[in-house]
Amino acid sequence: EYLVEGEEDEDFEKEYRSASTQVDKITLKMFAATVDAGKLEKALDLVERLNNEKSFDIAMKTADNHRKLVDLIENAKYSKFGDPVYDDTFTTEMNHPSSISPESGQGRRPNKRPFNAV
Repeated sequence: EYLVEGEEDEDFEKEYRSASTQVDKITLKMFAATVDAGKLEKALDLVERLNNEKSFDIAMKTADNHRKLVDLIENAKYSKFGDPVYDDTFTTEMNHPSSISPESGQGRRPNKRPFNAV
């Protein structure tokens, strides 16, 4: 059986996603047990091993009673996958730049004396 290169790549991607999902399932079970045991630093270490964005969401739901841990998981998720709110804002600002310019007077610092002035 001969596979076309594109099909081979597609099969590899499917296998990789499947394996990543299996690893995440095991990691999430360990994560839940670690959170239940109150070992939050260890739980955060486990989060770093997650592969799928959805797994980070599940971890946040599991840690719902620990707000600081949820925040750290969210930061790890955005670090790995990007922040959709920031990315959308950045894209919008790039497509619609503000009207601040040297001529408008906006964005200028008021005249200040230099630090070494007496």
